[in-house]
Amino acid sequence: MVVKGNNGISVPDFRRNALEEQFCEKFTKLCEILRDFGVDGKLEAHFDIKQMMSMDKIANWKTIKPFWYFITPLMLSVSKVRADLLKMHADGVLMIKYIVEDNDELKKDVIDMVKKDNIT
Repeated sequence: MVVKGNNGISVPDFRRNALEEQFCEKFTKLCEILRDFGVDGKLEAHFDIKQMMSMDKIANWKTIKPFWYFITPLMLSVSKVRADLLKMHADGVLMIKYIVEDNDELKKDVIDMVKKDNIT
């Protein structure tokens, strides 16, 4: 998303901000569904996706030990959820469960991600 192709053209800030805003809106809706309609292992922790995404914007967090200690597990969880979503997209619509809370792997990883966000 930062660089388009190998030609080094940067994505404009307004486009990055719009994509991030849409992501936060859609992912908040996903968390609300898991909170409201989950049967077993439903999302019970507080979630704030916009705040969670702002953690990655802390300057040099990878080199500052306290930040690295708390933010690294969260970013690994975010990457795992992203991988789940990409796998669901790659598998196609016939392999995805239409009832969101029935996608067990995604539900488990989102709950884990929110718990790690609440620690930070």
